[in-house]
Amino acid sequence: MSDDLFNPPSGLPKIWIGIDPGEHTGIAIYSKADGLKLQTLTFWKTIDFLSQYILPRMGKEADFFVVIETPQYNNFMYGRNVDSRKVAEALRIARNVGMNQGDAKRLTQFLKIHNIPVEEFTPGPRDQKWPAPYFKHLTGIETAQTAEHVRDAARFISRFWIDDLTRRQKM
Repeated sequence: MSDDLFNPPSGLPKIWIGIDPGEHTGIAIYSKADGLKLQTLTFWKTIDFLSQYILPRMGKEADFFVVIETPQYNNFMYGRNVDSRKVAEALRIARNVGMNQGDAKRLTQFLKIHNIPVEEFTPGPRDQKWPAPYFKHLTGIETAQTAEHVRDAARFISRFWIDDLTRRQKM
């Protein structure tokens, strides 16, 4: 991820939240006080989380900044030669991407309606997913707790927690 990817509000927020929408939405929450917390939720549980965790604290005890993956421009079909025997698989993937697009759009709208600072992030071809062993090495968090969507959500906000977590591990 490039350093100019995010445009956080002036002054660093106290709490960073990464969201990777999908059937199993990954959420990563980072604050210096509590470290890195991870969870996997359904779409509606994600809305509940945002409503119960963020909205009551807005402007009072915490400043938030959310980074959400928006796969609008990810078109996995272009540039690929899809074997006719794999059309069903390609269509399944396309359907899942479309569902993720809808979830990301609704979550982003919810955040914007409530004036929660949000940065939409579309992964590019150079953005590498973090395998579970690498994520465990970085965070010390057991792999059983780290579904791919959760690791992706944490990766989206990693520039804000990785140095702090590394320092904590050395203590």
